[in-house]
Amino acid sequence: MKGFREWPGYHGAFTRDQADGAIPNGETIVKMKSEEGDTHPDGTLGKVLGSIDAEAIDPSLARKFGTRFFYFIEWQPRPGLAVGVAGFKIARVS
Repeated sequence: MKGFREWPGYHGAFTRDQADGAIPNGETIVKMKSEEGDTHPDGTLGKVLGSIDAEAIDPSLARKFGTRFFYFIEWQPRPGLAVGVAGFKIARVS
């Protein structure tokens, strides 16, 4: 995956690529469908830093997690930390 690295001002490697059909980079999202062990509970706001199309990279991975897109999110409570999140766990804020 091109562009996957640590970016200045952030901890954690991520890509700024934007997968076709994904929530656009820079968009504000909200956490949904939290699971035990998740750091951020439902209702937490964040910003999309980048996304990948898991179906295009590895269809079995997309099936395993039940989502086409994986996102890299900067959560508001933890600025400067890039976190990978399965697409079914977030939604656009409208």
